[in-house]
Order: sequence, then structure tokens, then C-alpha cells
Amino acid sequence: MRDTVTTGNTGDRVTIRFITDNPGPWLLHCHTDWHLSAGLAIVFAEAPEDVAASQPFNSKHRAL
Repeated sequence: MRDTVTTGNTGDRVTIRFITDNPGPWLLHCHTDWHLSAGLAIVFAEAPEDVAASQPFNSKHRAL
């Protein structure tokens, strides 16, 4: 039960704080498979402008 939190009761709230000093996508998720398949995950985009600057647009590929 290390590094876990429960929000089992109606009205429960949780605040998660962490240092974001590494640009790119970061996945926050549950390790229970059926939770993941139910969509219980989120991607944080840390400093997307820094990621874009380090990966210039390739003219051979069209942006979606």
C-alpha cells in the first residue's frame, strides 16, 4: 500500500503535488487493469513549448 491514496467516500478529495522540471508527457494512472480500461488515467503535458522547440516540424510529415 505504498504511495497509494483512496477516495472511497462521496465528497473525498485528493491533492497530488510533484515537481515538474522535465518537459514532455507524463502519465498518472492506476495499476489496476480494469481502471485503466475504464479511462482512469491522465496525461500531464509539462512545458509543451520546450518539447516543441526541441523537436522542430519535419516538412515530410503533415501535422494532424
